[in-house]
Amino acid sequence: MTFKESLIFSDRSFLIGVAGDSGSGKTILTNGIRYILGKDVVNTVSLDDYHKYDRKERRELDITPLTPEANDLDLLLEHVKMLKEGKRIFKPIYDHSTGTFKDREWFEPKKVVILEGLLPFYTEELRELLDFKIYVDPSRKIKRRWKVKRDVGERGYSEERVKREILEREPDYIKFIQPQKIYADATIRIFPSKYEGDEIFNVNLVQKMVEFPLEELNLNIDLSAMMMLSERDLSLEFRKDEYYGSDVGVITIDGELHHDIFWELEKKLRDFTGYYLHKLYEREEYINAIGLTQLILCWRFFEQVNHLLLKRETT
Repeated sequence: MTFKESLIFSDRSFLIGVAGDSGSGKTILTNGIRYILGKDVVNTVSLDDYHKYDRKERRELDITPLTPEANDLDLLLEHVKMLKEGKRIFKPIYDHSTGTFKDREWFEPKKVVILEGLLPFYTEELRELLDFKIYVDPSRKIKRRWKVKRDVGERGYSEERVKREILEREPDYIKFIQPQKIYADATIRIFPSKYEGDEIFNVNLVQKMVEFPLEELNLNIDLSAMMMLSERDLSLEFRKDEYYGSDVGVITIDGELHHDIFWELEKKLRDFTGYYLHKLYEREEYINAIGLTQLILCWRFFEQVNHLLLKRETT
């Protein structure tokens, strides 16, 4: 039975929490899980839908959406418990284009539910319900660029307004959002690359050490093929470290990987899951460090869930 089949026949849903500031790239980093498992198995909840107040009310109260009191964490906890049991929820919908709420809608959880937002790890009760926790932490320069691009292009905000909001929200980000990285199984730190190019990044993937790796799944890189194919710079480093009191492994990736090498790594994950419909990057000749990080996150999540599935079979 493939990993995907094991998920489908499971009697519960598995929950991934993804925390980080607004515009930090949370959706991008979890796209690998969506593509490699398939949309029939994975769906997503935006935790912005659990804002307690609309945009006008927040201005009147002089609070940002990053504060716990601006979010209905009690309703969120109730819904996360139901999602964990595979039950559908009647959830609120926040419309970013208007800053108001739409009518509630039914949401049917699939076998993997990704919960993306500002405060998914804020309370101990929420943390205990999540099977895998990711914190996305780009540098200020990159986060500012990404947020301006998204909010201006997708949400119709002015560039001046977006930059002003970033500054206004910074104290609440430091107080409420940033401390959640302590609880993450994987923290993705994103910096400008030492190589040239706006879409080339230096990524530090900080992962808490695991006790139950998947022996049959590996992501070995063929160094000889990489040297023959690649005409661009790539550096890889692994080290053990301590991060907020936890033993971690830190993978540092900078530069770009040739698509043929990337596809060989992706194929190993797809052979394990049994799903081949879409490739992550079909047209790009080179994949940056964020793309490679997507694959490593998939690998780590599959390790975690496979261990939980095997544990349930033996109890």
